[in-house]
Amino acid sequence: MKINQRKKDDQKSVEAYSPQGGPLSLREAMNRLFDESIWDPFDHFGSLWLSGDERGFVPRVDVSDSEKEVVVTADVPGVDPDKIEIEADEDSLTISGESEREEKEEKKSYYCLEREYGQFRRMISLPARIDPEKVKAKVKDGVLTITLPKTKESKRHQVRVEK
Repeated sequence: MKINQRKKDDQKSVEAYSPQGGPLSLREAMNRLFDESIWDPFDHFGSLWLSGDERGFVPRVDVSDSEKEVVVTADVPGVDPDKIEIEADEDSLTISGESEREEKEEKKSYYCLEREYGQFRRMISLPARIDPEKVKAKVKDGVLTITLPKTKESKRHQVRVEK
């Protein structure tokens, strides 16, 4: 697993890639945005007719915010930790990597292929400013946990209301 720090001067850009690794068109990126943000009750049935390459692989994440740190937890089952790359700057986090597909045996007849694989890239806006030099990450049982300590300026301060 590799953690990179982005310098403050680096330009930030939103990049979208297809599961095959190439850039997405604007239309494909917008379709993916709506597909990932709107619940579709028929989505499960629609995905049965698509192969893993067409569906892509987007890890699901939880982002929690406490007084001292932000913690991002991502599901990355079957992803080799050496193939995960993490980039962090003061207000965003990017997780990218690749889940490799096992070689199919030509003699087997598959009834169902639902496991997801391929390249992924997930950019997350953070709820507070963090210190990129102190970011830590670990993987256990297919769950990636990234701990991002907050900077002193972004820690919560309780303000007392005077009478």
